[in-house]
Amino acid sequence: MTIKKQFQALKENWLLVLLVIIVLAAVFFTNTSPGFLGLSSESDYGTAQYSTGLGMAKSYYPFPAQDFAPEIKDRIITKSSSLSIEAKTGKFQEADTRLKAIIQSTDSYLISENINSYDYGSRKYYSGNYNIKVAANKYSSVIEQLKNLGEVTSFNENSDDETAQYTGLKSEIEAEKSRLSRYQEMYKESAIIADKIQLSDKIFEQERLIKMYEESLTSLNNRVTYSTIYMTINEKQSAYSNIAWVKFSDLIKALVSSINSLASLLFIILPWAIAIAIIWIIIRLIRK
Repeated sequence: MTIKKQFQALKENWLLVLLVIIVLAAVFFTNTSPGFLGLSSESDYGTAQYSTGLGMAKSYYPFPAQDFAPEIKDRIITKSSSLSIEAKTGKFQEADTRLKAIIQSTDSYLISENINSYDYGSRKYYSGNYNIKVAANKYSSVIEQLKNLGEVTSFNENSDDETAQYTGLKSEIEAEKSRLSRYQEMYKESAIIADKIQLSDKIFEQERLIKMYEESLTSLNNRVTYSTIYMTINEKQSAYSNIAWVKFSDLIKALVSSINSLASLLFIILPWAIAIAIIWIIIRLIRK
């Protein structure tokens, strides 16, 4: 049969062709239904409701808004500072002891300390680095006490407004807990094993997300409640630290070095002196 005759046959049987296309389309859309995707179409609470729930249960980790939240009057402020002082020569241990007494008397916490010693000239000097956590309501008082431990060489203070992050975290926790409750309710209502497995995974992810937000909020609360002070104490170097009596062995070395230099100079000059003397003698003989 020629192509022309085939087209003619299709035109005559167009109704049959249309019927075949409709049947194929129906089969295709049936195979792409929620049951074909692994979500049971026999769910008691309806395919549309379940599909919407799974869309909300997607694994994602949104971050709270970082705007400064101008509508909130009670601001959440965190403070930190860096303080360097210079203790008098030989007074480092005394300054260190007074520092720890201040920490204890103000119920503060010494998170870490690092004390180093180094030799300079004829004596040893010390330097210490401290990380201190202080209650926010005692921060200013502790700073003033620490400044009295020696001469202040540098002081930097930072204040950060965490109001937006604080309110954002609280809002996110409430929203995610509400979403978790919906997933748990959907899990109870589901009668299909495959659906329960998927919802169980979503519930686990949601619980992990809530825990992450709660840990962030706890960390922020700690930063608000306690301010951080990074402190350095350096022992002042003595103006006479490099002064020391010369050793006898050094004198001998200097003497030997001088004699060696003189001997080298003589051996350099000697040939020239002999040459000049010979020339002078020759000139005198010629003149005579």
